[in-house]
Amino acid sequence: MSFEEITPAENTTIVLSKKGWIRAGKGHEIDGNTLSYRAGDQFHQQLQGKSTDTVIFFDSSGKSYSLLAHTLPSARGQGEPLSSRLTFTPGAEVIGMMIGKSDDRLLMASDAGYGFVTTLENLISKNRNGKAVLKCPSGSLA
Repeated sequence: MSFEEITPAENTTIVLSKKGWIRAGKGHEIDGNTLSYRAGDQFHQQLQGKSTDTVIFFDSSGKSYSLLAHTLPSARGQGEPLSSRLTFTPGAEVIGMMIGKSDDRLLMASDAGYGFVTTLENLISKNRNGKAVLKCPSGSLA
């Protein structure tokens, strides 16, 4: 049996800062804007999901990375940098994250006008180096 099959799915809020620090708190009542951040850092994005969900992170080079929600550090502290768990492309920064069911469909696009529709399952990466999802022309961002 897997962790997801034997563990109850609790409501979880995942909070990402502008500088790529991540944390998760129990419940959906957390407001990322009211949390404290390291000097020079601030709120970027928050998601609501279940503790058994996989969180997908996207970087500016077009790669996706994944971590299980229940493994993320507590929102009681200031979290930890995603770079301690994932190996990002040099010069790339985390631009967002996604959570949902594996068969959820989403549109991936770059600022150069390239894009496609895929499922969340296709974005899950099994290693720290991520998965190339969207190839961006030189000078464009995913």
